Amino acid sequence: MNDQVKIRLDLVSKSIASIWLQISTPNGGKALVCGHYREWDHCGKKLLSDQQDRMTLFIQQIQTATDETKNVLAIGDFNMCSERWHEPNYRLKSISDTWRESAVSCGLKLLHIGKTYFSDHATTSGEYIHSALDHIYCSNDTLIKKHGKLDIAAMDHYPIF
Repeated sequence: MNDQVKIRLDLVSKSIASIWLQISTPNGGKALVCGHYREWDHCGKKLLSDQQDRMTLFIQQIQTATDETKNVLAIGDFNMCSERWHEPNYRLKSISDTWRESAVSCGLKLLHIGKTYFSDHATTSGEYIHSALDHIYCSNDTLIKKHGKLDIAAMDHYPIF
């Protein structure tokens, strides 16, 4: 790794799947970039309350990062459908509401990329699920020149950028 990029171990936790990088900018500033995967199950802890606890840890990381710099980018598989989380009966509503409120209070904006998950197996009712599970959040629009998804079906999620 070169001098312009370093891993920020002070922002990571063994309890959640995230990695933080600090990137030095040409003007002497910095950007903090997070790759995140919101797990359903971590070491056998898969109750909704366990998932909420992990979300709280991730929010603490985001708050620390946005307190340090206004150049923050978070990208990954959040395993919450951004097209359904406004629905009153959405099964992950409590976690998604907590996350959305915290992201807004930290100055993060969700960049719309649409559906990125396309199930490769049917539900018990025969339905193939499509969801907007992969997200990109940014605190400063100048950090992003282009964003989207690659329509490559090599797996059940489209890669996002």
